[in-house]
Amino acid sequence: MTDIIKNTPLRIVYLLTLSVIIFSCQSRQKAGEGINEGQVIYKITYPPEIESHSMAFLFPRQMSLLFKQDKQKTTLKGNMNIYSLDFIHFNQSDSFFTLLKVLDKKMYVPSTSSGDIFLFKNYSNEQVTFPQVETRKIAGFTCEKAEINPTDQKLANLVIWFTREINLQKPNRNTPFEQIPGVMLEFDVKYQNVTFQFKADKISSSLIDDHEFSIPEGYNKTSIQEIESLIQGVIY
Repeated sequence: MTDIIKNTPLRIVYLLTLSVIIFSCQSRQKAGEGINEGQVIYKITYPPEIESHSMAFLFPRQMSLLFKQDKQKTTLKGNMNIYSLDFIHFNQSDSFFTLLKVLDKKMYVPSTSSGDIFLFKNYSNEQVTFPQVETRKIAGFTCEKAEINPTDQKLANLVIWFTREINLQKPNRNTPFEQIPGVMLEFDVKYQNVTFQFKADKISSSLIDDHEFSIPEGYNKTSIQEIESLIQGVIY
């Protein structure tokens, strides 16, 4: 009986210590440390002059990024499910696919035909710089600052906020921002005179099924030119 009484406080201390460790690990994971599988949801906004566009209701308002080890999938969807645009990356095999669904028409382009993501073509071969150390929190994740100064004077300088707290291999491959060593959580992109403003709203560490990174049945091979033409036809 005496031994039980003497050992009970030790058991309590042990259990309390274990609970603190588990809670601490869970809290760090929620904050973004060590996350290598999950989803980032971005809100997409536009400048006032774009919002007043007669077809602005068709512009995507949300983008999702699914990531799992060496795989990632970025999806933009238009309102009323008129179209869905996907970019799928397999970093280990160095392959990349662009997929577009417009109403009942489904098509894809392999990496050998599409190269970099066409949304970023205005910024190809630009130099990425990292100014003075500056951080901010976005969706609970610590972010650092990067800048791009386009050689084309018609394009504004880009400010990009990225995080190292998501463990994704080559997070910015197939873009002009491959030098940025982290997932971009806030950035702007100008495509066809439309400025898309992306900012991460929610980040989760949920498990992602491998089928999310597969090309669905019914998609036919096409060219990146046809995909761009259809996208422009929907937006303009």
